[in-house]
Amino acid sequence: MKLLQAFLALFACAFLPLNAADVSDLTYTTTGGKVTITDCDTAATGELVIPDTIEGNPVTSIGDWAFEDCTSLTSITIPDGVTSIGRNAFSGCNSLTSITIPDSVTSIGIYTFIECTSLKSITIPDGVTSIGGGGFSRCTSLTSITIPDSVTSIGDFAFDGCDSLTSITIPDGVTSIGESATFRDCTSLTSVTIGDGVTSIGGWAFEDCTSLTSITIPDGVTSIGRNAFSGCNSLTRVSFQGVAPTMGSNVFNSLPEGAKAYVSNEAADSFGGVGSTWEGLTVAIESIIDLNDGLVAYYPFNGNANDESGNGNDGTVNGATLTLDRNGVAGSAFDFDGDDFIKALDSETLRSGSITLSSWVYSENNNRDVVVISKITDVSPADLGDPNQPASHSYRIRLNGEVPFWEINTTNPWSQLSGSEISRGQWELLTVTWDGQTQKIYRNGQLDSVNENAADGNIRHVPGADLMIGRGWHPSGDFFDGQIDDVRIYNRALSEEEVTALYNLENARPAPPLVQLGALYESPSGEAIVINATPTAGFPAEFTYQWCFNGFKIPAALGGTAETINIDNLTANEGTWSVTVTNETGSTESSFEYRLYADSDSDGLSDAYEEFVSQTDINNPDTDNDGLVDGDEV
Repeated sequence: MKLLQAFLALFACAFLPLNAADVSDLTYTTTGGKVTITDCDTAATGELVIPDTIEGNPVTSIGDWAFEDCTSLTSITIPDGVTSIGRNAFSGCNSLTSITIPDSVTSIGIYTFIECTSLKSITIPDGVTSIGGGGFSRCTSLTSITIPDSVTSIGDFAFDGCDSLTSITIPDGVTSIGESATFRDCTSLTSVTIGDGVTSIGGWAFEDCTSLTSITIPDGVTSIGRNAFSGCNSLTRVSFQGVAPTMGSNVFNSLPEGAKAYVSNEAADSFGGVGSTWEGLTVAIESIIDLNDGLVAYYPFNGNANDESGNGNDGTVNGATLTLDRNGVAGSAFDFDGDDFIKALDSETLRSGSITLSSWVYSENNNRDVVVISKITDVSPADLGDPNQPASHSYRIRLNGEVPFWEINTTNPWSQLSGSEISRGQWELLTVTWDGQTQKIYRNGQLDSVNENAADGNIRHVPGADLMIGRGWHPSGDFFDGQIDDVRIYNRALSEEEVTALYNLENARPAPPLVQLGALYESPSGEAIVINATPTAGFPAEFTYQWCFNGFKIPAALGGTAETINIDNLTANEGTWSVTVTNETGSTESSFEYRLYADSDSDGLSDAYEEFVSQTDINNPDTDNDGLVDGDEV
């Protein structure tokens, strides 16, 4: 891709000008007052804007092979009014970086863009209903493509060999994924979403997609063709949403050892049962994690003590003050200074027999016995007749110094479980569960302690027991000292997997992208280089990209907003490149120098390395005249 030349032309820079192709380069026919473009002079260069009309007649179609092997065209704009693009229409246009397809187009023929090796991204308009076989085959620079919901069929080999394509979403209107090799050899493909309308996946459809680690097969899929996922040597998880489909031979050939088919309980028998081997995959039950399932109260403390579960268990603040949360966000946690609490009135939704309580705590407790969460009446145990039994409590999480206790009232005496010490002055996630038989305490998503000898039964809910955050029954002695955030209450016991997922969800701290690029990139004569700016860290993980060259923004049509950039081995591309990567938290800019590889003094160090890194003389193989070649001293 002559990326820089097209880029410089777009900004009307004086050097490296490009000639623009025009209608004089086109051959066309007119039938019934409608124009079809049938050919283009292969010597045409630069940008081509096809006119809406020629000799007063509207242009309505691009014929078969019309622009085949126009290797110097870099950009083509197809006018509104064109409804069809014929087979091989742009095949072999290996300098084409941008093409604009109007909404009027309804079909893309077979092999239309085959071997357009510089095309990085393309948006298919909403009117298109079919993508012909081989339509984008071997478009090796294509990193993203948007397929609209209007598409109902994708032909064989449509994206075969698109080895830079990272993700694809197949819309619900598509019923079959080709008969053969639709996405074969898409070696960078990591994300595939198959629409619910798909009923069959053709043979070799995803063969040798070596970066694909997981895929979900919708419940409507009834057949998968031979070798469909053969050679996907990173694919370890295949989730089936329905019963076992009819399978061709070698569908999952050469998958990694331990690869599993995740299925529902209802469908397990159709796969041979849990633990069996089906088509080379070990059958396991799909565990669907829904952290809203059973959530009866949720207090994220986003400026107030409202319940955001939808159950109306809003809290009333008594003295506690808003403060920074664990991510440093102001007004997103409450501070309790030893006589504060938050109270939510008793309700039917808070009276479950099984339960999960979860809360982030930052304890400043000085070896006192304090309560994090409880459900209590205002009546003391002594007033209820037995000062040794906390009969006023339904349950509570308390800290004795740094040791957490999880206590529930099922029978007298009530059941108590202690955990390992938490860290004072640090945020930790405490999660406790009761399923009617077993008490568990988790710290930071990991199981900490278990009590399997608790008295069986549902939690006894004392009449009038309200939910308290930051205190227990005692009027002065058990108030929490520190910060509390993200309190959750479930009417069921979460599984270990769910508790870990909850911790991972809430522990993801907002952070700007972390991009790790080198300071210098080179490529030898005739070889392009691809720079990948995908962040190694950052949250949220939805990123946007903007590439620049010598201070100029590269437009999206030339790949300037993709996660990767392709730099051809051209003198014109030498200079300072940069990329700005942005998420909701912030932006990060990384820059680097690009140079053609050369070693003028044959000292084993490239000229660019000597200029920017070692700072040695590019014309003297022994810069310090010590008898040793510079390359041997670095």
